[in-house]
Amino acid sequence: MLSTSFPSPAHLALSDSERAAHPNSFVSEVDNAVLPRVRFHHTGDVYVRGIQVLAFCRTIASPEFESIARQVRRLDMDFEDVRPTRAGLEMVANALAAMSNLDELVLLGLPSREADGWVLRKVTGRLRLFCTNLSIVSWDMLDFLRRQQDIVHLGTRSPPASEAPMRNAYQHMPFPTDVVPRLRTLDSPAPVLLSLQAASPPTRPLTHMRIDLNKLHPNVESEALKALAAFSSTVKRLSLCRSALRLSPASDRSGAMCMASVINRIAMNRRWAKLEFLEMRDESYDASAIPGLSQAISRCCPAVETIVWAPSTHPAGSTASAACIAIIFFTFSRHLRQFIFLDDASDPANKKYLSVAKQQGGELRAVPVGATEVEGMWKQS
Repeated sequence: MLSTSFPSPAHLALSDSERAAHPNSFVSEVDNAVLPRVRFHHTGDVYVRGIQVLAFCRTIASPEFESIARQVRRLDMDFEDVRPTRAGLEMVANALAAMSNLDELVLLGLPSREADGWVLRKVTGRLRLFCTNLSIVSWDMLDFLRRQQDIVHLGTRSPPASEAPMRNAYQHMPFPTDVVPRLRTLDSPAPVLLSLQAASPPTRPLTHMRIDLNKLHPNVESEALKALAAFSSTVKRLSLCRSALRLSPASDRSGAMCMASVINRIAMNRRWAKLEFLEMRDESYDASAIPGLSQAISRCCPAVETIVWAPSTHPAGSTASAACIAIIFFTFSRHLRQFIFLDDASDPANKKYLSVAKQQGGELRAVPVGATEVEGMWKQS
């Protein structure tokens, strides 16, 4: 992997001999004084952030980099706090057109969720994975997604807190079923489920879902949970995220009680019979409510084999160990084979998980695991 910075397009130019010797390199020298923000993997993966996005786009779209552009398979690009002009977004559109063999595209940080979808009009690659902060029901996004028939993984992001709706209703447009017909994995804020439900027919055979329940008015959350329940017959791996400050925190009880209520509501009058993996990214919890949460899971998700529970904080003065909490979950869920608990979230950059696994004979074995091993489990096959 080559990591480098992009001070200017001129800095990126390689001679013909350098390009022949290093076909996957963008620069011949690395400026170690500048924090690397662009990474180009020799397997065709590119990761670019912030002010380096436009320099990368300008360069990769230039004629002399045409062969390199065709080698890019996976692109992860985020403007972060940079707000590009219209001319800058034109560079993005041209770069996406040049990378004709893209399989996966992550495009975040575009200034307008509703209006900036036009940058996708020139995309030539046939994507299997697409993640963005754009609204998936904007006109340009729907037009783009109709042309991308091979997408199996679609990800969207919640709007910033400053743009989160404060009303108790969600104005949603249908997400037609002829758009991305092969979709199997959805990573989205909960209101997107209402757009899926508004389509005809209202469900898709999704198998992997991560749903963000944060920053929702209780009425919207209730509607979204009803919509989520419609996928109970097909989903095998489910992640529920409810750990950020909500719009009506005073109406909530403890995190565990809230999550138990969520589980009960998505399984009202039905069971998630195929669900093998359940992840809960939660608020703080009340130790006395743990049995209620574990019972709700065992009743609603009888086949679950792996549970990940990641409270954002632990209750002050709690003496319940991760191993003891695991025993409660194993007691109620007879098919459970692994329970993973976020044991220490005090340092977001160094989260500490404990995995408790059931061995042959029923013995439990606990081992620490890293965040990188846990936080992508929901989308594994």
